Amino acid sequence: MLILRTDQIQYCNSLDIYIKYDEDKFRLFKSAGHHVDSMPDVQGKSLYISDEDRTTIILQMQADFNLQLIKATENCDAIEVKKILSSMLNNAMSVPEPEVLQSLAEPFGKFVDVAVESPEILCQILKLSKDKYSTVEHSVNVAALTLNHCVNNLYSDHRTYHDYALCGLFHDIGKAVTSEKILNSPNQLTDEQFKEIKKHPTNGAEILKQAGFNKIIQLGALEHHLKMDGSGYPKDVTPTGEIGRLIGIIDAYEALTSINRTYRKPLSPMEALELIKSEVHQGKFDELIFREFVKSLGAIR
Repeated sequence: MLILRTDQIQYCNSLDIYIKYDEDKFRLFKSAGHHVDSMPDVQGKSLYISDEDRTTIILQMQADFNLQLIKATENCDAIEVKKILSSMLNNAMSVPEPEVLQSLAEPFGKFVDVAVESPEILCQILKLSKDKYSTVEHSVNVAALTLNHCVNNLYSDHRTYHDYALCGLFHDIGKAVTSEKILNSPNQLTDEQFKEIKKHPTNGAEILKQAGFNKIIQLGALEHHLKMDGSGYPKDVTPTGEIGRLIGIIDAYEALTSINRTYRKPLSPMEALELIKSEVHQGKFDELIFREFVKSLGAIR
C-alpha cells in the first residue's frame, strides 16, 4: 500500500482514497460516490465519500492489518504489534460500525493467545510510548495491563483472557462519538465538556451491544467509571460485576501514569498506586482487585 504524504493529507493509490489526518483520528475521501462527507479542492479535486464506501474501505484496511498483526505477533515484535493494534483501533474509532469492530476482535484474539503463552510481549508493549497521549494509545495500554493482570493472577481460562483483554481495548469506544474538540482539548475540561465526556460509557456499551459483543464486554465499557460507594458515572447504573471494578482500577492507573498533558504531569507508578490506594480506603475501589493488580505490575520489568 503506497501512501504519499502531502501536509496532513495522504493518498493511498491501491485503494484510490485520500486520508485526512486530524489529531488522532482521520477521515477518508475519494473522487467518486455519493456526496456525504466532503473536503473541497485537494490537489485540484473536490473529494467526498459515502458512508457505505467508507466502511468498505476501512474493512479492506483492517484485513491488511490483520495479516500484518498475525505476522508481528508470531515474531514477538512488540513495536510492530502495538503499532498495528493502534492503527486497527484508530480505524474502529473513526468508523465504529459492527463489522469494523468485529474485524478487530478476531486478530486481537490471536494476539491474546500468544501473549498468554509468552507474556513478556506484554511487558515490551507497556514500555513503549508515543510522544502524544491519545485514546487509542491509552486503550491499547489498558488492554495490555488487563491481560497482564489476568495472566499473573492465573485467571481460569482463555475465554476469560479474551473477554477481559477485549474489555480493556474497547472500554473507551464510546469516545468515538464524542466531539474531537473535547477529546483533544489541551486544557482541563469545563463542566459542560465533562458532561459530554460522561456519556461515553453508555455510548460505548450501546455500540458494543449493536456490534454483537457479549455482556461482559459491554459491562467493561458501561461500568469502568462507576465506584463501589455509588460515586462515578453513569449515575443511573448500579455496578454488577468484577469487570467494571477491574477496568476502573487499570484505567485510572494508566491515565495517571500516562504521558504529560498541559494541565497535569504524569505520576510515577508508586505515586499513582498510592493515590488509588487512598480511594480503596474510601470504599471507591475493590481492595482485593487492587492488591492483585499491584501484584501483576511486579511482572513488568
